Amino acid sequence: MKQKLVSVFSMGVFVLVFAVAPSPAQNVGIQASSQMSAVGIGQGLIGLKIDQGSFAITPRFGFGLDDREYSDTLVVMTMGSGFDYYMSEANLKPYVGGDFYMHVVDADDTDVGISLIPHLGAEYWLNEKMSLGGNIGFQFGLGDIGASEFRMGTTAVIHLTHYF
Repeated sequence: MKQKLVSVFSMGVFVLVFAVAPSPAQNVGIQASSQMSAVGIGQGLIGLKIDQGSFAITPRFGFGLDDREYSDTLVVMTMGSGFDYYMSEANLKPYVGGDFYMHVVDADDTDVGISLIPHLGAEYWLNEKMSLGGNIGFQFGLGDIGASEFRMGTTAVIHLTHYF
């Protein structure tokens, strides 16, 4: 059942991203992120950033490791998407947005959780092909991750994006 849920969710995210994104995209790039969270497992994420000028959509996928629960090493696979609305078109572009993720954690059995993360951030263009950004947000999580069904806390993310 959980494998079917993961497959349906991942197909839905990618269909939604490509259905919402107007074509042709102004800038498309590969984005690597490092996420730190007070209530989740810190992880590295990689995704395709589709920048449409005043907004961007970023489908992401990633892995993380954690050893907090009973001295067992937990492996988490995350997939989801982010949406950012830019408030400026300058070299330093502040934005407001949100991320939606589905987490699959391999513990004694496979646990599935979701996270919704509204955030504020900024992206600085280092040159015409590279940008560095970061955001802070508040994470709301549901699901069987660790000993908690509901999680709330802060999160911080750093992004490095290379545009084609």
